[in-house]
Amino acid sequence: MLQLVKANRTSSRASKLLKCLWLGSFVLSMNASAEPTIGDSDVTPTVKADLAQGVTVTVKGSGFGAKEMAAPRFYDRGDVAYERGVANDHQSNFADGAEILRTEDDPETIWTKSSNYSFGIPPVLTRSRDRRTPYLNSHYYMHGVKAYLGWPAAISEGNTEKGQKKTYISWWMKVLAHPQHYYQHTLSNRTGDFIVGSTDELGEEVRLSNGKSARLIHIETAEDGLEFAHIDIDEAKKLSDLGSTVVGVTSGAQAVLADQHKSYGSNKFIRVWDNPGGENLRYSWTNDELGGMSSRSYTDWIGTAGKWVHMEMYLDIDAQRTLAWVDNVVNHDMPMAEMKQDPNYSPNIGLLGFDGKVQTLQQTDVSEIYFDYTPQRVVLGNAPEWVNVTHAELQMPQAWTNDEVKFKLDLGSFEELTGSLFVYIFDENNVPNAKGYQLCRDCKAKPSPVQFN
Repeated sequence: MLQLVKANRTSSRASKLLKCLWLGSFVLSMNASAEPTIGDSDVTPTVKADLAQGVTVTVKGSGFGAKEMAAPRFYDRGDVAYERGVANDHQSNFADGAEILRTEDDPETIWTKSSNYSFGIPPVLTRSRDRRTPYLNSHYYMHGVKAYLGWPAAISEGNTEKGQKKTYISWWMKVLAHPQHYYQHTLSNRTGDFIVGSTDELGEEVRLSNGKSARLIHIETAEDGLEFAHIDIDEAKKLSDLGSTVVGVTSGAQAVLADQHKSYGSNKFIRVWDNPGGENLRYSWTNDELGGMSSRSYTDWIGTAGKWVHMEMYLDIDAQRTLAWVDNVVNHDMPMAEMKQDPNYSPNIGLLGFDGKVQTLQQTDVSEIYFDYTPQRVVLGNAPEWVNVTHAELQMPQAWTNDEVKFKLDLGSFEELTGSLFVYIFDENNVPNAKGYQLCRDCKAKPSPVQFN
């Protein structure tokens, strides 16, 4: 994300924490600049700041820009979804594994067009799978080749907005196997028994005779007795692994990849449309490209399987540019060729999750879905300069003017406040303060486990 604005940045002053605790809130002082910046402060706290989950932080300065609504249009944290800043707790009492149903089956649903048994498998709200952060009670789980959320009620149908020109979307995702490397190969000459995965994890590590590493997902036996392996092969590309011998690192079992039963296919992480009929603006981010209208960016997904990764997408219709990042690294940067937009609609989440064709044993976890019609946002980062941030946590804005922003502190998956967290504010042009504001210079205590809701 950062690389896209470096050329237009001006230098900013070094950051320093203003650690005052007034009525449960913190106030940070920022100096004026043409872009959001955080400057030095001469205020000395009289009470040691006790930064904790859920505390309100106030940032004062200039260059933040006007923002129509402080909160994002939609911020889904599983149990609670914030719709234009108002908490919707419809899912707060959902049981573990409860399906996310469409409007016809659940009139109060948060997602109006999720996958169903006619189009895959419904996504579920999970409470038992590992959560991304200790401050979450649940997230979404999608199993199989086609399971996704779609068209959030807060900005769809009767709540549809017209003519918005900028769209920012963020979510966290974890996949069992890399969607670019998940193949199905028939096996021959097998000796010994491989260790295959359970319902929630991969099987054993295997080595290929061509030097590659891989992980078994499952070995399936067809009615005619033919065996084929669901396998996640590092740097797998088309037919280059055929004829290789695979050897189980733990089991010592061996087999030959005799044929390619199925390749990875095309797997959508997100579809962004404006008109629900798909006649105008429509984008799909898949495992090997980002495509929309007549534009294409053919770059493989740069995420890592088996861990939570931060997915972001930004569309600027006036600038005719589309961007996508994984863990703060640009995955796609492309123009909007032959741009079309329906004036009665704005970009929306047509689907989000996993929409594939052949990866029948794929597992996808999705958490903290954030959507707004502006890139203006507050982020905690793990480095003093945004260009070096590798881990970023979005915050929930509560008030926003050109010279003051308030947000509710969410530590996310940062384990403790050790002086390594920095505040960044993005303006309406997707430009952050280049130098972060250090949130906790000498705080050593772990944050309290106050629930963010």
